[in-house]
Order: sequence, then structure tokens, then C-alpha cells
Amino acid sequence: MNELPACALPTKQSQDRNRKQQSPNQGDTSSKDPEQDSSGGGGGGRGDSDPAKGDKSLKSDQSSPPLAVSPGNLQFISEYVKRECNLLLDIDKSEATGQEEALVIAKELETLSIAAQHMDLYPSIQQDADLLRCSVSLLRNITEKGKSGDSVFKREEKASAQDNVDPHHPVYGLKKDLIRLIANMAYKHRANQDLVRTLDGIPLLLDLTMIDTRNPFITQWVVLAIRNLVEGNRENRDVLSGMSLQGMAGHMAQLREMGVHTELRGGKIVVKPVDK
Repeated sequence: MNELPACALPTKQSQDRNRKQQSPNQGDTSSKDPEQDSSGGGGGGRGDSDPAKGDKSLKSDQSSPPLAVSPGNLQFISEYVKRECNLLLDIDKSEATGQEEALVIAKELETLSIAAQHMDLYPSIQQDADLLRCSVSLLRNITEKGKSGDSVFKREEKASAQDNVDPHHPVYGLKKDLIRLIANMAYKHRANQDLVRTLDGIPLLLDLTMIDTRNPFITQWVVLAIRNLVEGNRENRDVLSGMSLQGMAGHMAQLREMGVHTELRGGKIVVKPVDK
């Protein structure tokens, strides 16, 4: 069995740099830690952060020094996720062992989605087209499964059902983490923007703008993903412009705050270039 690459402890210089890291490079100026989502099950769950308020960096808490994950470890994680991610689709019928394996994959996806916002440290993530394909495909498959009434992937929109949502369940926050990974991989990367479009990922994202207590801040991450996908990409703007008002219409103000100017014409969203 091959040994996993050892984690690299950061130098003082990299620690200082990590402390200054803000949420995804996508233009957020907030430096505060994100608040817990009031509808998402509270603390103890997975990375429940609002991209509009800043995202958590790769550290356990504010009192501990940041631990940088080595690029070798992230590469190993990425390869494992691409190879085994379909195990998540069978979680409804999995035994305890299967649940544990699914939890590992879900946590690895969360790790990749967070690391992807630090492209200066981990540029290989954004260059992994197969990881992006896997993320879009997995997001589509679990979304389809979620349309079944008894699936664990079913969207839960009622705040009153919050007590029935287990923040420690392997799929808690999974859709949100996949969208976060897609959003970060598309940031200022034309090839990834185009790939998401050719995979019909834009309509898929627009279908996930509604509140889901199983996926805190999913709406905000969809808005950010759309912003990153249309930046400097006329073809993607044309796709979005051809979509109906269903989905993004209620979030046009958030898009404008991120530099994407939109207006309504004949029941369609017309998208203008992203401000530089």
C-alpha cells in the first residue's frame, strides 16, 4: 500500500498569508467569520458558511494555528472522490459501513470545495477538469434522486422541519459543497466556465436556488457560481439570458451586488457583462 503524502506544516510566512485569506477570491471583502445558518441545523455540522459574508479558511478554529494541507494529499483526495463518489448515490440503502464510506467522501468533497478558494496555494484543483465533470454529474444525480419523496437528498424548505434534519448525516450540506466547488473552479477560468455550460450545468444550478435546510446557504452559493460562470463569458451570459424567470429572478439584487447587471425583458433575464 502506498503511503499518503505527509501534511506540510505551514511556514510563518504562509501562516500570515492564510490568516489574511478572505472568502472565495470572487470579490467578497468581508473578513469576519461567517455566521451559522439559522435554518441549517446550527453548529456541529459541515462548513455552513454564507459566501456573501466570507467563508471559513482551512483551519480548525481561531485559537489554533492554521494547518495547510499538502498538494499531494489534496491530489490523493481528488482522485479518491472521482473514483468513489457514486457511493453517495446508494446511501439510502447503505448499511453502517456504507454510511461511513459516504461520510468520508462527503467530507473530502467539503475539503476540496474549501481548498479550491485558495488557488494560489492549490492551483491543481482548478486545473482538474475531471473533478469538475464529476462534481456537476454528482450534483445532477443527487438532485434527481432528491425528487423522490423518501430520498435523503430531498430538499427540505420548511424551517419547522429543522429539528428533523441531522447535521451529522453524510449528505448534510453536500449539494452546497458541490456548488461551492463548481463556483470556485469556475472563477476566472474560461475552460471551466465553458465546461460547465457544455455539461448543462447552468440550468442545473438555476434549479437549486430555493431554500433547503439540509444545505445551508445553498442559494447564496448558486448566485456566486452564476456570477463566476458569466464573468467574461458571453456564451454563458447568453445561456442565462435565455432562461425563464423561475429561479434566479428573486436573486437579481444579489447578482448586481457582485457586479452582474441584469434586467427583465419579455419575461426573460438579460445579463450584462460583469464589472471589472
